[in-house]
Amino acid sequence: MSIGERMLVGLATGTAVFLTPLPTPPIPKVSAGNSWNDDKKLAEIQKLLQDTVKKNREIYQLKPVIVSMRLIINTLYSCMQIYML
Repeated sequence: MSIGERMLVGLATGTAVFLTPLPTPPIPKVSAGNSWNDDKKLAEIQKLLQDTVKKNREIYQLKPVIVSMRLIINTLYSCMQIYML
């Protein structure tokens, strides 16, 4: 968010795709810079955001995938064998 003399600009980026091979994205952090001194309200907003993210992950069954290094190596080895045939 940027506030100018005659203009207010906000920029948000994101994606609607959750790819299981990628690491789970972190929960966004709420910050107000020097413009807001109500730390209690900021903490309340952050808590609401964390609860919403947690609820959405449960609703959409978004679980982080834990892959062992052995599985990755075995898969790569198998692919190399097929590719060399």
